Amino acid sequence: MGTELTIFTLLSIYFFGISRQDIRRREISNLAPVILILASPFISSTPVLERIVGLLGLLIPLAAVNFLTNGFGMGDVKLCAAFGWTLGAFTAYCSLAAALAAAVIAGKITHNTRLPLAPFICGAGMAAVLFMEAFPC
Repeated sequence: MGTELTIFTLLSIYFFGISRQDIRRREISNLAPVILILASPFISSTPVLERIVGLLGLLIPLAAVNFLTNGFGMGDVKLCAAFGWTLGAFTAYCSLAAALAAAVIAGKITHNTRLPLAPFICGAGMAAVLFMEAFPC
């Protein structure tokens, strides 16, 4: 229990920094998805097949959205795919829906159409990890 909590805390602090970087410079480090994938066995007990479906299920459609509309940056796509690996397909899609809903609401409030998505993706993904731990299925 102590190791998982320590890793979750360190990961949360790291994602706070990633979110700050995305707000300031509009870029996400390529290391962020790698760190999340490496930490995933410690914070999630999702089966490997579900992890693969989550990774590909988010990577392929979001990459297509990026190439067709330029609505997502590739950093956002890679970060979402890493959360897909960590959480599995269903939970990752739910957290992505929550992140996008929060981003749309924040955009309406601030009258800003180009918000950085990393803060919303990281917040929703880490909240999903907490919910998975609190309410195991």
